[in-house]
Amino acid sequence: MYRHLFRNRWIALAFVLMMTASAISLVGTEERDGVIDQATAQLNGQKQEFEQQAAELSKPTRSHTVIDLAETGDQDEGEESLIDPGTGIDPTPMDGEGIEPVPDLDPVPAG
Repeated sequence: MYRHLFRNRWIALAFVLMMTASAISLVGTEERDGVIDQATAQLNGQKQEFEQQAAELSKPTRSHTVIDLAETGDQDEGEESLIDPGTGIDPTPMDGEGIEPVPDLDPVPAG
């Protein structure tokens, strides 16, 4: 393919001009930024915006209150304050109340 490209001088000149224009648009000139400079500026802008959002999200949204145990008196109760009294439904059965179980008198299943 490249052999055929440089056999004709006009096609070779067009190829050189096309490559030069591509390089200028990619790198840029003194007056105009190229694609690489534009992409770098865009990425730096996105990075600064992301860092600003991350800094805002890392700030605490409300102040935390520290409770001094010496003022409340909770430190002298010992381990008894840590035990849960277990309030709720009593699992022991009720004596003499409720439905008595009735045995199934029909040994043959219906069907």
